[in-house]
Amino acid sequence: MSIKSEAERIQANIAAAYTAASAKGATMPAEQNSDNLAEAVESIPTGGGGAPVHVEEKDVNFWDYDGTLLYSYTLAEAQALAELPPLPPAKRDFYEPDCWNWTLQELKDLECPVSVAAIMKTVDDKTYVVINIPPTVKKTVTMRVKLWYQVSAVLIDWGDGSNPENVVSSVSSGTDNRTITHEYPEYGEYTISLAGTGTVDMGHGQKTTSFITAETIVGGRVEDSVITEIYIGKYIRAVAYSIYLNPKLKVAQLNNRTTEISTGFFPWCTNMEMIGIPPTVTKINGYAFEDMYHLKTISLPPSVQTISSELVWNGSSRKITIPPSCATSGGRYTYVDEIYLANGVKTIVANMAYDNRRLRHITIPQSITDIGASAFGYCNKLSRIKFLPVTPPTVANASAFNGIPTDCVVEVPAASFSEYQNATNYSGISAQMIGV
Repeated sequence: MSIKSEAERIQANIAAAYTAASAKGATMPAEQNSDNLAEAVESIPTGGGGAPVHVEEKDVNFWDYDGTLLYSYTLAEAQALAELPPLPPAKRDFYEPDCWNWTLQELKDLECPVSVAAIMKTVDDKTYVVINIPPTVKKTVTMRVKLWYQVSAVLIDWGDGSNPENVVSSVSSGTDNRTITHEYPEYGEYTISLAGTGTVDMGHGQKTTSFITAETIVGGRVEDSVITEIYIGKYIRAVAYSIYLNPKLKVAQLNNRTTEISTGFFPWCTNMEMIGIPPTVTKINGYAFEDMYHLKTISLPPSVQTISSELVWNGSSRKITIPPSCATSGGRYTYVDEIYLANGVKTIVANMAYDNRRLRHITIPQSITDIGASAFGYCNKLSRIKFLPVTPPTVANASAFNGIPTDCVVEVPAASFSEYQNATNYSGISAQMIGV
């Protein structure tokens, strides 16, 4: 390594350290050099019961798994990073930090804002479920699991000092839906661990009730979810509707072996603020995040290649970035405030942002070749559409831009202005075009 490149590396590390220190509330010196760095780090507020440090969102945001924003950078600052910031420490003793779901090089190759998520793993490959039993429910909880074939079993430690319970499949072929009950001695919080052999699914795969519930005292036979946190280990699978209707759930951590997110993965988990997808996932099915209303962001890694339609159906998220590994944009993002398409995405599917009344701007990256019908139909808050492709993407139908405001500015490459003006199905926005 040359002296010049080594000096540049050190300068980049110093700049990254100042950025991280600033994000944690440090007092910034007038001159940000190596001489003043130690003093800046020492000024970071710690302990003492003071107000938590608030990190402002920028372009590239690093999130803890529970929705806490840890670090933020502009695109230029992210490009200058010599290494990723440190992973957050574990808050419970049964899991540990694993990785960020984007690598440094993947971020450097990216040209748009993105959310990066911390991925955790359980220390012993077990699945851990934190439950809280309030006085409004009975102290007997019901757990539902699906065992596959005769070799499947699950060892359940209920977390209250009672003997672990081993549930073994009773069928020689096919699946065995099992319902297990357990009575706790007191109300309060308990941590359940599950160790599986063979193939074990959480829940029965039906859109009827949650994986673990308790019966309410008032009204009787009304099932109430009691799960507040879930950390999925190696041998237990979360499948369609495993975690159905869990309004108390705040944290759900998938392991770094998950390859596919099922339909109905987190439906009606209305209190979750962050979804961090591990960098092993390649496919996300439709309606995966249905009826989730408090999401700050969904962090999709560049391992994801396929996103089905209606990803956040009838729910909301402040922002989402479609990674460059996805050939199509997926959808439908009706309740997403900010949508970013990475350069690499080729197709904006029909109805991608149809009737989105929050979206204010969208950039069409150079890689886009096709835009589906009604892709931006009735996005009545749009103020700017920026086209980067030199050749106008093929628009399936004029409805792609129906109902957008007449004062929405449509930026197109100056060298291709006339081509955009005369392109098929662009007539509805041609009067709003400017060449840049």
